[in-house]
Formats: sequence, structure tokens, C-alpha cells
Amino acid sequence: MENNLYYTPTIEEFHVGFGYEYMNGDRWEESKMRIQDYKSDGPDYERSDSWFEEELLGGIRTVRVKYLDQSDIESLGWELRDSKKSPFTGRQLMTFQKTEEFGFNNGIHYWLIQQDDNWVIKIQAYSSYVPGEWVMRFKIKNKSELIKLMQQLNIK
Repeated sequence: MENNLYYTPTIEEFHVGFGYEYMNGDRWEESKMRIQDYKSDGPDYERSDSWFEEELLGGIRTVRVKYLDQSDIESLGWELRDSKKSPFTGRQLMTFQKTEEFGFNNGIHYWLIQQDDNWVIKIQAYSSYVPGEWVMRFKIKNKSELIKLMQQLNIK
């Protein structure tokens, strides 16, 4: 089932808000994890298992997640800045930029996303207040993970 657009997520990737698709009959349907999905339907809410764990681990439900791509990143407000082919894999490697004005004197904060061949995303930040830059590296495979990371870094 795995191809260059989708992959099968591990059970550890699931969290509230996690977007995925599941096979419903002969077609794929989009869904997101909700807090209710972590609870048992029965009266015993102390059970550690849940419907998705039983269905995924039991092979009852087939799920997939789309790899992070240009349209996902742009849908979150990032603008394409540069694009080039990887000399190693031939994959298109892209750099995206997001600019925020904040605080006193309209300080500007530039965020850059750069991907590499191993689905590792490097986020760089430049600020008009602080000279230099800082860099963080994350392995982000899908849009849900990028949304979560942007929330944690307070990137709007």
C-alpha cells in the first residue's frame, strides 16, 4: 500500500487532531482523531485499548497518511521561495518562507522551511531584533505533524 504519496502510520503517530484516511468499502475517506476515539464505548473507561488500536493492530481497518507536500505547506501560509532537484534522488527539494511582524518597532521574524531527501525538515528563524539565526531539525512526514510543530513554536 505504501507508495511515494502515502505511507502507513504507526500507532505512535496518532494524536488528537491527527489527519488520516481509511478504506471504507472501495473508497478512501478522510478523518481526524478526536478525544472520544481514545475512550472505550463500554462502561469501563479505564480500559487502555481503544477502537482504533483494536482495528489498526488487528488489521480490521486499513489507514494511510499523505506525505507532506508543497500544497500542504502552502495551505498553512508558507510561500515557496526556492525549488531545486536533489542530485542524489532527483526529488524536488523546496524552501518555503513565512514572515511575521511583531512587537515594538514592527520587528520582523522570518521562518524558513527546507526539506532534504530523508523527509527531514530544517526550520530556520531570523529576527530583526537578534542578529544571526537559529536552526532546528525535525523529521516531519505529514501535515498534522507540521501543524503541531507550528503550534509548539508559536508560528502563525
